[in-house]
Order: sequence, then C-alpha cells, then structure tokens
Amino acid sequence: MDPFLSGRGAEPVFRDKEGKRISKEEMLKTQEEKKPKPLSTHKSDASSVTDGQFRRCSFHAQFASLSLLPCEKKLEWGKGLAQKREAEANAKELELEREKPFARTRYVHLAHTRLSLVTYLILEDLGDNEKMKESGFIIPQTIPSHSWLKRGIDFPPNRYGMKPGRHWDGVDRSNVYIVLILWVIEGFEKESIKRQNEKRATEREAYLWSVSDM
Repeated sequence: MDPFLSGRGAEPVFRDKEGKRISKEEMLKTQEEKKPKPLSTHKSDASSVTDGQFRRCSFHAQFASLSLLPCEKKLEWGKGLAQKREAEANAKELELEREKPFARTRYVHLAHTRLSLVTYLILEDLGDNEKMKESGFIIPQTIPSHSWLKRGIDFPPNRYGMKPGRHWDGVDRSNVYIVLILWVIEGFEKESIKRQNEKRATEREAYLWSVSDM
C-alpha cells in the first residue's frame, strides 16, 4: 500500500487546546510554559513571571500550606476512652510484670498493692434498722427454743418455699387477701402437715407413757 494512503512514516499532527493545528516548535513552547518555575525573591525576576505561572505557583504554595495543617484524628468505633485507657494500663502492667524476676521474696510488697486498693461494696444491715425492728422484723442469731428444728416438726409452707431461719423468723405476716389465696391453694397441705404433726406428737407421748414404768 502507498505510504501516503496508509500514513506510514508521516509526521504527527499537533493541536492546541482549541483544536487548531500547530507546529512542533509551538507545541514544545507551550509545554515549556506549562512547567512550574520556582519563584525568585529578586524584584527583577518578578516582572518576568507571567500571569499563568503566577497562578500555578500560588496554587502549589496553597497546596504545600494545606499539607502542613494538622490531620484529622481517626476515631475508633466500638470502644470508649475509658476502655482504651484501661487496655493501655493493663498492657503497661504486663510489661512491668514481664521484666520482674520469677522468684518472689518476702520483701516484694508490690504484688498485692493492686488488690489492697480495691474497694468492696459494704451492704447496709437492714436488720439493725430501728423502723424494721418496730415493725417486728427480727433476725434471730441463734436457734430459739420454740423453733421447728428443735421441736422436730415440719414448718408451715409459704409461697416462697423458704424455711424459717436467720432470714425469716417463721411468723406469717401476710395480709387477709393473700392469706385467703394461700388457704385455697395450700389449705389442704397445711391441714395434712397439721395432722402429721399431731400424729407424731401422739405417738411420742404414747411411747413415753409406755416406758415410764420401766
């Protein structure tokens, strides 16, 4: 094929930003103008700087000033400041413990320092309250003589299934409505327990009467 038709070995065509055809020398000249030149402090050089070069240099100066600004801190999601500080403190403590010798002596008094600084919650003694004592709330510290444990009988059932002891003195302080409900639900159980206790008392009395003459 003819090189003229195929374009083989033809010179490249250069065009400006408006699409007009220009020569190679003009293209090289425009490329040289686009290259940024450093600003000089001399007044004689400042007059030779074109408007386009000045704008490009000012843009580069603004970009350099932006790079010197403090960067935004990256936030960590899912953890607060308190958890982060606690994790850092634990890591420092592990580093200190790793540097300490494995053997412990009696002069090492820092091992229990952390445990000694822990404050435990002190619960209020509700049984020592005067208003609770006036209402009849008394917690016996010892087993009284009238206790069901010493008499060997079953305790009356309650809605919590709690046995009389230091947390409950065995006195039923329920109001009338709760007593009626419990009587319907647990009335037969109370009667059966009462009969069992009476039967045991009768058998014990008969046994004591039978061995009294021996």
